[in-house]
Amino acid sequence: MKQKIAAIGAAMIATAVISSAAGAQLLGVLTVERLSILDEPWAGARACGMGGAYTAVSDDPLGVLYNPAGIARASGSDVSLGIYERWQDVEHVYDGAGSAASGSYLSFGHIGAILPYSSYSTDIYFGVGVFRTGGSDLEYVRTGERPDLGGDIRNVLLQDGSVYQYRFAVAGKLSPAVSVGAAFVLWDGNPRFLEEISFQGAADSSYVFSDDVTANLDGVSFDFGVHARLGRLFDAGLVVTTPTWLDYGGDGVERYSGTWPDGSGWTTDPYYFRVDDEITLPMTIRGGAALRTEPLTVSAEATCADYTQTKYNGRTLYHEDDPRIDVLKQVWSYRIGAELRVPRTTLSLRAGYAYQPLPVRGIDEMTYVEETPDEFWLVTDWQLGAVTSERRLFTFGAGIVIDRSLSVDAAVTTGRFERETLYLAETRELTELLVSGSFRF
Repeated sequence: MKQKIAAIGAAMIATAVISSAAGAQLLGVLTVERLSILDEPWAGARACGMGGAYTAVSDDPLGVLYNPAGIARASGSDVSLGIYERWQDVEHVYDGAGSAASGSYLSFGHIGAILPYSSYSTDIYFGVGVFRTGGSDLEYVRTGERPDLGGDIRNVLLQDGSVYQYRFAVAGKLSPAVSVGAAFVLWDGNPRFLEEISFQGAADSSYVFSDDVTANLDGVSFDFGVHARLGRLFDAGLVVTTPTWLDYGGDGVERYSGTWPDGSGWTTDPYYFRVDDEITLPMTIRGGAALRTEPLTVSAEATCADYTQTKYNGRTLYHEDDPRIDVLKQVWSYRIGAELRVPRTTLSLRAGYAYQPLPVRGIDEMTYVEETPDEFWLVTDWQLGAVTSERRLFTFGAGIVIDRSLSVDAAVTTGRFERETLYLAETRELTELLVSGSFRF
């Protein structure tokens, strides 16, 4: 499927001028994938050490993210802070030509707190937190020979910035066994995307097209949670997240220059444009259960999200050639984890596994410039693909309690996925190191 995006210049993430509804569809798919807003929230060394299977646990400030009802199980006031470092390797093989890129970055992970309030008639728990839930510093480099164009194409996408969730939660106990909670979520992001499309043709002919977008992402959603003690050993949790309403806006500039076969150069004037889009993510449901004994906790959960209901500027995303074909899909993801408290010590050991299928059904294979004497435009070859290895994450962690009030936790997450189309094969590997500390008072 070839899609032309924007006459007289184009923006791969968002643009003020769209040549067709099909181009708008592709821009929507690329936007939601590259912003990482389709991924499940992931934060905190203790939770991540258990594979993120935390819905039925959530008895500390991480519950503000995983299950607001769980904070009613906290033993008192608690403050938590976390950072992480991420390494990512991306490899592409386009029509037999391989290219790879690697990158790493250190980032703020989260800060959260639980504040209980007791009165004569009831106990209420308030939770606040800021969690980094999306963003990366490197996306990809793709190269390939295109005999139909008479030369070699190179696509580079560099990305930085973060997506944060500011969460305000309240929870209370309906009974000694059942608690309920809710969280008001403000989304905030400051992504920047720099796309460069270059071509090297016969003799000295070449061109470079660059697209630099700096934008803001703002939005709102709500979480409603339930946490229940099912007897002495079992806990259960359920969280429903409402649809998420996002505004994505900013400014961008496009530049286009090149060299003729005789070696003489040319350039166009910069094209400035405004980004102004609306994105609606679908409702999600997550449920889990935990077996909690004195030395061992084992937790498991499942999440369902029907991403076919995602809307971009009020329209459901669909396939260009057949509107009946969805380009996003319904996803069931699963997490399982365990925490072992070593006898006669304050040390805990953790391990987990997360199965998180990719919600996007296609890949943008390669982008290049087509032109006439009067105008130019971008053409993106975007195809439905096959996931040859779904995204799976393995986690390991440990934590220690110092003087009954200070906890220090660390976790390592490693995983990969592979997908391919007729011409492009993609492999991504990532490793994360998370370190958290919490203080109870």
